[in-house]
Amino acid sequence: MMTTINNKKSLNKTLKSILFGLAAIITTGAIVILPTLYMATDGQRDTFTICSDDEYYSETTYYYNEKDFNNHIKSQTNEATTTPATMRSNLTSGDTQSDDKFVVGVSKSVWVEEKYDENGNTTDSRLLKKAEIDSPDNYNNNTLTTAATVNNDKYYGPVTTAKHRLTIKLAVFYDDSDSQYDITATASWKAELVWGWENDKSAEEDADDVIAITWGGDGNIEAVSDSISGKYYENAGDVQFAKEISESSMGFAWVFREKSGFWGKEMENATAKVVLESKSNLGETTNVKMTYVHTYQRISIIDKIEIGSDFNIIIDPTIEEYAWEIQLDIRGLNY
Repeated sequence: MMTTINNKKSLNKTLKSILFGLAAIITTGAIVILPTLYMATDGQRDTFTICSDDEYYSETTYYYNEKDFNNHIKSQTNEATTTPATMRSNLTSGDTQSDDKFVVGVSKSVWVEEKYDENGNTTDSRLLKKAEIDSPDNYNNNTLTTAATVNNDKYYGPVTTAKHRLTIKLAVFYDDSDSQYDITATASWKAELVWGWENDKSAEEDADDVIAITWGGDGNIEAVSDSISGKYYENAGDVQFAKEISESSMGFAWVFREKSGFWGKEMENATAKVVLESKSNLGETTNVKMTYVHTYQRISIIDKIEIGSDFNIIIDPTIEEYAWEIQLDIRGLNY
């Protein structure tokens, strides 16, 4: 069952009826409900979407059973390499971990507008509000959608801009046999809201972007392995990643070029994986986060990011004007 929730009032009412007993935290513009980590849901809890339109419009879906999550992964035709089996794969040897239990998966989509000059250079990049996505200027006088979520097939943008959908996902599995958490984070760009003849327009120059996985625990949760891989559209090659942050007790951040070159293709998908292990038994709980940082105007992000005290990714103020970030946050790592 899929439930779409558009405001706090209806969200609270729905969650009381279908998610009794889960812990709640407050985030910007919406209430996020999180499960107890060790519990495999086996279809007993609902899957629901939160549509937020505060600073920008986003659709965030929480999957509390593996069937819905697997169906979602399979439905992403441009992410065929990120299958449920891939999500479960061992980070070092590639062997299947049969003891892994699905805990929770979260998916977030945002819509991005990028403006170009006469030479094709990006002059601005920003996250769109719902009204901007639904504007008649964006889709040739088609009927405005009355649905809560965006219909990705009906919108078209001016020839001086390109609009794209960025989707990030964060999934947690728990391995009973060795008490380890398998964390998988994925990201994918897709051209949206553009004229049919502009589908080859990539979402950016060959500039730096970042994928990060971070967690709390005050040093009591250690990474035992990590990996990342990705590819560009139309067989334009594999994405090359550089590890910008490597803190085994706090997190990792990888820098990469979101486009294969000035005349190249945008990133089709990227998958980062980390295996975490608790080094103590203090009875405490913390969060794991995925952050995606997007930059434009060809700035360099090398030495411009760090992990903050709340294990958020901090962007250096000198480049904040040319960067934005989105994040997913799951609570439940026990240590």
